[in-house]
Amino acid sequence: MRPHAPLLTQWAVAVLAFLAPILVALYWLTVPDGDWPAVLTGHLALTAVAALAAISWSLVSLTVGASGIRRRDGFGRVRTYPADAIGRLLHVQLRRSATSAPQPRLFVLGADHRLLTEMHGAFWTSRSIETVIDALPVPLEQLSEPMTLTRFNRVWPGLLHPSEMRFLAVGDDDDDSFGAPTP
Repeated sequence: MRPHAPLLTQWAVAVLAFLAPILVALYWLTVPDGDWPAVLTGHLALTAVAALAAISWSLVSLTVGASGIRRRDGFGRVRTYPADAIGRLLHVQLRRSATSAPQPRLFVLGADHRLLTEMHGAFWTSRSIETVIDALPVPLEQLSEPMTLTRFNRVWPGLLHPSEMRFLAVGDDDDDSFGAPTP
């Protein structure tokens, strides 16, 4: 399985929309003076970085079967988790805040309850997540109600990626009532 293909297109369009006006202005300002080779060098460097990012994205994959999971990340690292090392699956709908749309998440936990790997709904289709759930012969804990990141982190600390910790509300006693007044 591979992550959502449209994400790469969206990122490419965003990068182009940001860089194109800047590069056009830099060329416009530097061509008359003859300083354009420095801009071209920077332009080629940015293009190389973008090409490497696209190649890295195309390498990301997840293979699942009754024998376990094999995950290849964008840096080429391959991690394999045999089925007997997988303790359970945790399937939950998570939202960044009480007002944001929930996204599916699948956490693959080891027999010692530590996080082995995760499938984030922003990158993986619901069908891919369901395929992993169906393929692995391990217990599944599926939460029917969406949770905010804050509440999820209180119930299952240590499962969220460090980059998501910035979305946690400091001192938020969110009970997932989504703004309902408390008596």
